Amino acid sequence: MGELSAFEDVFRMTVALHPRARFQLGDGLYSARWVVGMVSKAGPEARFLPRGDTNLKCLGEPAWPKSIIGLVKDPQAWMREYHLRSRVEAFWGAMKARSPEKIRKKTAEAQ
Repeated sequence: MGELSAFEDVFRMTVALHPRARFQLGDGLYSARWVVGMVSKAGPEARFLPRGDTNLKCLGEPAWPKSIIGLVKDPQAWMREYHLRSRVEAFWGAMKARSPEKIRKKTAEAQ
């Protein structure tokens, strides 16, 4: 099972925890039309770095071109929003360096 297979459940939890989020950020792994559609229906704008073979054809998902047209029209603004992700990655990198053991989620049994 890959990381993308867990997206649906993790995204639902993210929306429940952060209902007013403006963006959902991710790398090219998440640059799939069904993922963009799911994000769009939940409210936030999808900011997933497109893969190299990406085009603006919606192919059944109307949110797809809307999610990347900003990269075409104003690449600097789109990338500025996308690179908020870099801050999060830097934070988790620092946390892993400081505490190299596996980061675990809180469960009712562990508390």
